[in-house]
Amino acid sequence: MSKVKPITPDEVLDRKINEMPDAILQAVNDLIAKNWNGHEASFKVEEIVDQYFKITGEYKSPASRKLLFDMHWLDIEPAYREIGWVVDFNSPDYTEDYPSYFVLKMKNKK
Repeated sequence: MSKVKPITPDEVLDRKINEMPDAILQAVNDLIAKNWNGHEASFKVEEIVDQYFKITGEYKSPASRKLLFDMHWLDIEPAYREIGWVVDFNSPDYTEDYPSYFVLKMKNKK
């Protein structure tokens, strides 16, 4: 009898959030605070990357930058939605040309 059980959707979410480096979360938190206009905060994905390397002091090589994307550490939506943010991710399709960015807003309080 197997001791391994299928992973639940909640367990996947928890695992992905817990595997995200603290420096990514700190970078996003810094950008939320910096860009907060009283209603929302908007910032580019590349700003998260830059802030991450500033926090860690690591050299921003193409390989280290690629690792952030390959590991899906920039997929911040579930982590911030879980704690109460409305998170929109905007990315161009093949006919558009603008940098990908996030918009975070507070959920409406009832």
